[in-house]
Amino acid sequence: MEDLVIKCRLSGIFGQITGVLWNPAVETPNEYILTDGTFDSKTNSQQSTLTITTSKLALLKSDQAIWRFTCEFMVDPDSKQSVQATESVAIFNPCKIIPDYFLTLLL
Repeated sequence: MEDLVIKCRLSGIFGQITGVLWNPAVETPNEYILTDGTFDSKTNSQQSTLTITTSKLALLKSDQAIWRFTCEFMVDPDSKQSVQATESVAIFNPCKIIPDYFLTLLL
């Protein structure tokens, strides 16, 4: 298994945004690596990334099958206006998913 990288791009901005948040991820060594990315003046956009390490993926897949990660760019700190995007990630654990699937069929 490899690290998983999720990307979130915000367009139509006019400068670098720092402190991009990823929920429920918090910067944690050997688990979650968050990067703000760099403002691209040619496209007026910035791409933030969340890297989930293989060790954290192993823990996540034992807990549930679908995880939702939301990135949040604070575009106007004074008014606390932000833009968010959510990415759903399926982390399959056959031992967990298959029994749940059959249980759903039986109900």
